[in-house]
Amino acid sequence: MSPKQTPALSYGGNPDREGGKVPPDRTVVVNELRTVSLPLFACLTTLCAAGLVAAVGLIIFNAVHRNRRVIQCSHPACNMVMLCGCCVCLCAAVALGVDGRWVAPAHFTGMCAARAWLLATGFSLAYGAMFTKVWRVHRHTTKPKIDSKLQKLALDKSNASFQYLCKKGPRLSDAKIKERVFDGPQIRSLMADEKFDATMNNTELDAWVAFKDVVNNFLGNNKQLDYKNKKRPHGWKLYSIVGGLLAVDAALLGAWQIRDPLQRRVETFPLEAPRHNDDDVHIRPELEHCESEHNTVWLGVMYGYKGLVLVFGLFLAYETRSVKVRQINDSRYVGMSIYNVVVLCLITAPVSLVIASQQDASFAFVSLAIVFCCFLSMALIFVPKVIEVIRHPTERVESGRGSGSGSAPADEERYRELLKENEELQQLIAQKEERIRVLKLKLAEREAAAAGGVRGDGGGDSVTQGTGGAGGGGPGGGGVLADLATATSDYGTSTNYTRSSRASVSDLDFSESYL
Repeated sequence: MSPKQTPALSYGGNPDREGGKVPPDRTVVVNELRTVSLPLFACLTTLCAAGLVAAVGLIIFNAVHRNRRVIQCSHPACNMVMLCGCCVCLCAAVALGVDGRWVAPAHFTGMCAARAWLLATGFSLAYGAMFTKVWRVHRHTTKPKIDSKLQKLALDKSNASFQYLCKKGPRLSDAKIKERVFDGPQIRSLMADEKFDATMNNTELDAWVAFKDVVNNFLGNNKQLDYKNKKRPHGWKLYSIVGGLLAVDAALLGAWQIRDPLQRRVETFPLEAPRHNDDDVHIRPELEHCESEHNTVWLGVMYGYKGLVLVFGLFLAYETRSVKVRQINDSRYVGMSIYNVVVLCLITAPVSLVIASQQDASFAFVSLAIVFCCFLSMALIFVPKVIEVIRHPTERVESGRGSGSGSAPADEERYRELLKENEELQQLIAQKEERIRVLKLKLAEREAAAAGGVRGDGGGDSVTQGTGGAGGGGPGGGGVLADLATATSDYGTSTNYTRSSRASVSDLDFSESYL
């Protein structure tokens, strides 16, 4: 009997598979790049764009109204540098959100360098300008005050110029010259006196010529053609401080870029479950970072340098918190801006390192801190100025400080009236002095005559009679003394009135500073 044969098996159709897919032989892993949320990026970009528009508008406002008192007394060059720094910082805030969604991996290294340079440069420009303002206020308040009596006079009291000065002005005694008692008409008469110039030595002549140049440019009717170019020195100290901060940034970032440049480093996270239950795949999230081999060291150096500048600025702002300087009228607002910048920077720097693996939180936190610092600084420094300009749109442009234009007509008229009054009073004083001199001569003659009568008579009655004639017993002597008393009283009254009128004339300060 032949063995039993097994029937052949045949594939009779497609098997039923779940989903109609061939089941994989392993778990499928899909790499997914984590990027900043698009709505978040759009919102912060719009906010930064609004800040850029505001900064550009304030730059135009600062340039148009730079000769007004409210702008001129706040150092418009500092304001311009600060606004430019805010613009750069806002651009850096936008660059922080530009990731792999917008930039190819091959060009991501350039974006890393752009972020570092923009943020460091913008900080140095914006914060450096505010730092310069508080530095100037601090130097102004701590500048040693020199007693006027200890200042060295250019006028040598042993030379011919001093003798000529005393001869021409009998009332200019040594004590008065030492106390800087010198008025406008006397200065003008000396400026027109060529003999006075001839009596000076080289040191005195240099000081006198410099003084006449100041008087002619500031008080004279005929100003020099180039007086506008001599009105004030350039703000090289401002540019030197900001330039120094930028130079340190360039040195550190340049060394970082050359020795250990920032590169694109991808951080991977644990596998995540699929978004849909029917997916037989796992997701491996990835996040891009800008790092170098010794990233911690370079960040420590940059944070240490910026931290020292922040702390020093905070110290200066605290020291000058209650100081008001006419040359910088917004020093208190600048100090408040520095407080806010320091606090936000000290909070943002460490927190950004902790939340670096959360792209949305990191971008939102750092960008909002930058935007808030820029908006707050611009608001504190410029909103009061804008309000002042709106309230007084027709205010006269500040003269003598920025535009070089003449003073107001009312001030010029008042100055001319005071000058005319002062000259009239000087003439009256000269007449009274002449009268006093004549009366003193008459009194001396009477006293000499009385003394001669006493020696001739040799009696007590003669002495009494002579004394009465000189001191008020005789009619002649009484008249002389009465005239002398009246003249002296008039002289004292006129002198006091002259000094009170002369106190408002601006050329007294120049004469005192010279003498």
